[in-house]
Amino acid sequence: MSLETATGRAASKPDLTFVILIRRPVEAVVTAPEIEGDVIRWIADRTRCTVTVSDGGKTQVARHESSADGVSWTASMDVTLRKVA
Repeated sequence: MSLETATGRAASKPDLTFVILIRRPVEAVVTAPEIEGDVIRWIADRTRCTVTVSDGGKTQVARHESSADGVSWTASMDVTLRKVA
């Protein structure tokens, strides 16, 4: 399945900026995501994420990791999103 199929949008690889709301708002500039089949990976200065898309694009399982030094990574959050309708 392509990213276009999974998201309903044309796949592109621009730099992304978004706000992470965990303990406090943190702006992260993310390099272009790496897309391999059903797996999407992105990395920022101190956080990274691997997303696996399944069920014909209806399920996304994301594993987020954080790093104090950019070398050693620790699991910070696992998220599963399911489209219900």
